[in-house]
Amino acid sequence: MKTDFNKLNTTGARSSAEVAKFTAAQHLAVETSCAFPDYLNWQRTVAANEADPTATPPDAPNLLWDLRGYRSAHAYLSFTAGTAPTAVLELWGYDKEANAYFLIAASAATAGAVEIRFDEQIRNRTVFVRITTITGAPTDVTLHFCPE
Repeated sequence: MKTDFNKLNTTGARSSAEVAKFTAAQHLAVETSCAFPDYLNWQRTVAANEADPTATPPDAPNLLWDLRGYRSAHAYLSFTAGTAPTAVLELWGYDKEANAYFLIAASAATAGAVEIRFDEQIRNRTVFVRITTITGAPTDVTLHFCPE
């Protein structure tokens, strides 16, 4: 027996809020939700270009972020001083078993306060976000990163 959702609504058996959960084709509508951004737990500052991790691995364990449970991320940069500074962000994956790094994605040269997205590129990985190709002579660059 097929249910007539419009009839259910007109007879008062369902509230308008409950009926609104269905699409025009009578499929349950699902809304995605995002966690509130938390930039303070995923923030760090550098004064110069960071080394290629395949040649010089990050020397501090806190530079590797275990992002199990996350699929994507967004970030932005802030610069101290400089003349029209920009930088490139590179997202590197870390293979613990092989003790090896591999490049997942790289942004274009980005100015301060411009969002950079890594859509569907995290996928439960341990990552290193490299700040490189810094231009405009800033005294430092701060990465504000948030997995989602």
